[in-house]
Amino acid sequence: MTFTPATTISIATLIFLAGGLVTYLVTSYRRRRRGASKHTEIAIVAVTAVFLGCTVSYVLWGTSVRDHREAVRTGALAAGAIGALYSLLISERRRGIEERRQEVEQRRHDLEHERTLLDGHRVATERFAKAIELLGHETAQVRVAAMHSLIELSRSREEMLQSVTSVICAYLRRPFMPPLTDSGDKIYDEALNGAQREELTVRRAAQRLLNQALQEGATGKALDVDLTGATVDRLDFGGKHLGQLLCHDMTVLGTVDLSDAIVEDTASFSRSHFLGDFNARSATFKGNVWFSLSRFMRKLNADGARITGAVTFTRSTCKGPVSLQGITCEGYFGMSRVNAASGIVLDKARLLGHADFSSANIRHRTALNSVTLDGPSLNMQKAKCQHFEFHKIAVGSDCSIKPPHGWLAGGPSGRPFERDKAAVK
Repeated sequence: MTFTPATTISIATLIFLAGGLVTYLVTSYRRRRRGASKHTEIAIVAVTAVFLGCTVSYVLWGTSVRDHREAVRTGALAAGAIGALYSLLISERRRGIEERRQEVEQRRHDLEHERTLLDGHRVATERFAKAIELLGHETAQVRVAAMHSLIELSRSREEMLQSVTSVICAYLRRPFMPPLTDSGDKIYDEALNGAQREELTVRRAAQRLLNQALQEGATGKALDVDLTGATVDRLDFGGKHLGQLLCHDMTVLGTVDLSDAIVEDTASFSRSHFLGDFNARSATFKGNVWFSLSRFMRKLNADGARITGAVTFTRSTCKGPVSLQGITCEGYFGMSRVNAASGIVLDKARLLGHADFSSANIRHRTALNSVTLDGPSLNMQKAKCQHFEFHKIAVGSDCSIKPPHGWLAGGPSGRPFERDKAAVK
């Protein structure tokens, strides 16, 4: 039997209609009756397949035996097509179920992970609160143990490192002033009473643990340090990576070490009292640095330091020598009204902003040898310099110079300063 195009199209249409009918019936039945038996679906498909097979066979039923065979074979193929469509439907359903199962499993895993994180955060918060409570304990050993607990907590919970650092700084900001020797630069141990001795032990432990905390944060985000108004034995931040450094109104009984340190934000030491040496060699300050109204009882050394912002020593007092050799300051450099009893050395410094030494009182030696002045001006009006050196100064073309007392700007020699002979007389 030969199929005409019309017959072929009719058979294909019947198969697609039957397939769509099967899909609709099975889906509707499953939707109406959740958990319906799989045998019921098979029965629906089987009835539809038999009906379609019989319908196709009836349509193609001819007069000869050969036509009958072809009709039966075609009907069987049509019924088989329904079975194939049902198999595809089952496969698609299984795939959807598997995807939903994986989504549910992933969601369950995410919720479990979130619950674990919340439990860990809750435990860490409880430990943090308990340690802070113990910092107010009467016994020194308990306070030290509380600080050690905070450090251990910061090691397991890195996000709490800044909070731990802030708590230790807050403890060091508590009022404390031990008796000093007659020279005023050392603690008079014999005069310490029991409570002061215990507090000094705790504070020294706090300073040591603060350095450990800063060391822990060396590879991560720079940590902020606030020691405003604190009294500490010494300040050892050499090589540390700091964020904001607030040390104004503080007293340092020993040395300050900021050598090779990096400070990302403002560094403030205004109105502070430094009884020991202040060392900031090769330090990098990426913000402004303030030393206004500070007192340096011994040597101040910032050789090779680099300051991106401004630095000011306005009205500060320096008992020991001040060495700023090779310093680079890209912003305002303020030395106005500074009182330096042992001189200031700025050899090979690079001052790229406005430099202000107005009304400074510098005894002993003021050295500006091989200095590069590339800012808008150098103001040394009313400055008193006992011994002034200025060999090989490189002055920018736009830099205006206002010389110190007893000197004139420029001269026949081309040097930036010439002695004022009238003032000498």
